[in-house]
Amino acid sequence: MASLEAVAETGMDIVPLYFQRYFATFPGDESMFYNRQSSLGIMVNEMLTALLSQAEGSDWVPTYLRAQVATHHDKGIIPVERYRAALGILIDVLGATAGDRWTADFEDAWRSEADKMYELIARHY
Repeated sequence: MASLEAVAETGMDIVPLYFQRYFATFPGDESMFYNRQSSLGIMVNEMLTALLSQAEGSDWVPTYLRAQVATHHDKGIIPVERYRAALGILIDVLGATAGDRWTADFEDAWRSEADKMYELIARHY
C-alpha cells in the first residue's frame, strides 16, 4: 500500500493519465468505451483492485479474470498482448505519478504481479 500512498500523496487523478497513454498507444480502442464517464474509472479501479487482491492471495481473481476475458471478447478480437500492455501502462502511470517517491521495490512488486496476472489472462484467452 505504500506505493499507492506515494501516488495518492500527489493528489493527481491517475485515470486521465492512464487513458492518455493508453489511447496514444492504442488509438483504435477509443471506440470501445461507450460511457467514458463511468467506464474509464471503473477499468482502472478494477485493474488496481485485482492486482492488489492477487498480491494478497485472494482466490476470486482467476475467476474474475476469466469473466473479464469473456466480456472483452464481446468487443471483438483483442490481441492477448494488449492485456500485458494495459497492465504495463498502469504501472508506468503509477511510477510517473509518484515520481521520486516510487522505489525500485515498488516497481518490482507491481511488475511481478502484472506478470502473474498476464499469465492468468493468457491461460483464459
